[in-house]
Amino acid sequence: VSIYGNNSNLGGLSGFPFAGNTGWGAMSAHVPDNGFCLTIHGPHVGITQDGVVGKVERSGIALVDSCCGSAIAASNYLK
Repeated sequence: VSIYGNNSNLGGLSGFPFAGNTGWGAMSAHVPDNGFCLTIHGPHVGITQDGVVGKVERSGIALVDSCCGSAIAASNYLK
């Protein structure tokens, strides 16, 4: 807060925001007069120690699994 002030978390999955036009409009209505809006985009991806993209190794868990089960399920639904 000391650097960027108050924020509005839009949220999302795999880098795609949950909000459409209405959500962006609601969020932007909270930007102060003469203020600004900083949008940070950062999709996540897992990479194993062996370099396998899309998989993740979790500390204390032997299973190497998909990085984001929700994104994988959504992708499989579209196939």
